[in-house]
Amino acid sequence: MLTATNQQQLNEYMKNGFFELEQFGVDITENLVIHLNGRHFEIDATSELLIDGAEIIFKGNGANFTTIKFINCEQDTSRFGDTEVDVFEETMMISFEDVFINADRTLEIRFIDDECLSNWKNIGLNTAHVLIANEDQIHDEFMEWFNSYDVEGKLLPGDHVIVNRGYYTHHGIYIGNNKLIHYSGEPGTSGTICEVSLKNFVKNNVFWVAPHQQSFTSTEIIERAKSRLGEGDYNLIFNNCEHFCNWCCTGDAKSSQVKAVRIFGIHGLWIAQIYNRQGAQTYGLE
Repeated sequence: MLTATNQQQLNEYMKNGFFELEQFGVDITENLVIHLNGRHFEIDATSELLIDGAEIIFKGNGANFTTIKFINCEQDTSRFGDTEVDVFEETMMISFEDVFINADRTLEIRFIDDECLSNWKNIGLNTAHVLIANEDQIHDEFMEWFNSYDVEGKLLPGDHVIVNRGYYTHHGIYIGNNKLIHYSGEPGTSGTICEVSLKNFVKNNVFWVAPHQQSFTSTEIIERAKSRLGEGDYNLIFNNCEHFCNWCCTGDAKSSQVKAVRIFGIHGLWIAQIYNRQGAQTYGLE
């Protein structure tokens, strides 16, 4: 495994052919894993390492913590229309784990079939700019398969979903098809508003629907959430995941957790969790 802690270090690896990586102590008889140990990285589609056709796994520190962008991609006509888009097609040889994929303009990631995507694990997407293209399925069907889990009517589009993360709660807006939009930042980190699967949002924790009154229809709540996709202004005190969800549902960007901590100190997190639940039914992914 190679570890890149910054862009310069990653560029140093990527400018080499696969066999030249022996200089970094890589065992070229095994698949190459590059650990992206940092917040933001760019993957150059024209780099020698990708052109060489080696099997590579780029592994981040979690979709909430490591963001990547593809640069110097080929352009082609989109499979979803007549517009020109950036295209990344090296999906048979290159895979990603624990990263959030962002883009400044429309990016189409093309897979041959579901089997290729099965090697991409715990991936978040800025769905305002990143599309998944599959030869057998249109984007919406493919994304539904990608995030598949039957919530059996427990969640409705527009619901403000809260998950228990132990000493604090995390918040997201359910948009249907087992997907949510959330602020990916965690305490002590930065973050981005992005789409996430219910499975990756909940993990092994219990979750419930916030019992507050909503000022907008479910369609309006989802539209408000989508209007901020890609935003990267996370602030634990002034603009966290709870601020975002309350703004989507009521127009009031507030956080009961921040308010309770200001009054009661760290113990306020437990008080806020009780307040946020208010006897609501809890669920878990079985």
